[in-house]
Amino acid sequence: MCLFSILGALQFSSTLRQRSTQWHRVSGRIVVASGILAALSGLWMTVMYPIPPELQGSLLYAVRVFVSVSMLLSIFIALAAVKGGDIATHRAWMIR
Repeated sequence: MCLFSILGALQFSSTLRQRSTQWHRVSGRIVVASGILAALSGLWMTVMYPIPPELQGSLLYAVRVFVSVSMLLSIFIALAAVKGGDIATHRAWMIR
């Protein structure tokens, strides 16, 4: 998930974005794919792996599920916004 973190951070560079829109599009697709993979793997690990006894608690479980689902929803809303040409909404949801 380092790819998601590094490329995601570089997406916010206005210099890179303005200099090469092609770079922004290609790396954005990689960020979306790796972000979805990160959210799904976090959700999978939360749901499928046993919780260690010292970490048992429904609050931690609920937070992990909430964060994973929220990440997925944010990515899909931002993707739909950019496909529809609404750059302001795309930008806002990608920042989230």
